Amino acid sequence: WWLVFSNGNYLSDYAEGYTPQITEVVTNEADGKITLVQPHSSTSDNQGFYYAFASYWLVNNGNTYFSEQEVTDAYKDPSPWREEYTWNFGKADSNYFQVESGVFRRNFSHTVVLVNANETGSLEVNLDAPHLNEKGEKVSSIILEALSGSVLRKINDE
Repeated sequence: WWLVFSNGNYLSDYAEGYTPQITEVVTNEADGKITLVQPHSSTSDNQGFYYAFASYWLVNNGNTYFSEQEVTDAYKDPSPWREEYTWNFGKADSNYFQVESGVFRRNFSHTVVLVNANETGSLEVNLDAPHLNEKGEKVSSIILEALSGSVLRKINDE
């Protein structure tokens, strides 16, 4: 189980919470170990999905795998398929970094990943250029609610 335990039940950033979870994946990546992260929420829980999916991209350097499961401990069915799995993130520009306490960012050549792991409070993030949000809408800034994540795709003007 990783970060999302059921609809609306998300792990926040506290002493033994979010940061140790993502740090464990970073350590595994550095050691060349494979990690499977498995959030548990329904396909209708977009907040839970993007919180876990954006967090996955904060730390994935090629040895971490994402397997969303709606039902805990009932693994007979394959993970649901989402269009987001086909998005081209491109190459990571760097490791993730903290924007402010409990809020993290990682830049890729084709995307920007943001996560607010705080239990309360929202944050507005201004972007250096317009991006497409998860719905395909053009945005220049985004408000990250508590316990949420976002994957913003860069717009190719070619």
